[in-house]
Amino acid sequence: MAFGWDYGVAGFPALVATLCMFSQPLVASELIRFVADKSTMTIGCTSLLLIVCQSVDLILRWLDGIGLVVLAFLLQTTAGICETNFFFSVERVGMHIANSLTCLVYRKSLRLPGVNSGNASNLLTVDPRVRFDDLL
Repeated sequence: MAFGWDYGVAGFPALVATLCMFSQPLVASELIRFVADKSTMTIGCTSLLLIVCQSVDLILRWLDGIGLVVLAFLLQTTAGICETNFFFSVERVGMHIANSLTCLVYRKSLRLPGVNSGNASNLLTVDPRVRFDDLL
């Protein structure tokens, strides 16, 4: 309950990264379709007016292709940044949880009768990490 909000905030970049990853194949298929289209490569008419109209159409098609390349780059970059942010946030929350477990074990060891320094040291160095690894 104490770390739920932190995990929720860390989940938003993961959602954005997942959406970017799922949209990349769609952009790639559109880019393949653009490259496979032969009409984006040549102008095939003789009239000056048709050449101008087809040139404008060709330029617009090429801008669509450039836009697809830029979109693919932005999707990959955004996914990488969001994944890095997600992993950093989750590691930070994990460290907070491990420190909280250490504090709980320390408080409990202070209340127990007959705990010597060796046992307390063992409880504080080994047990919280083992219990934290069990949680994961």
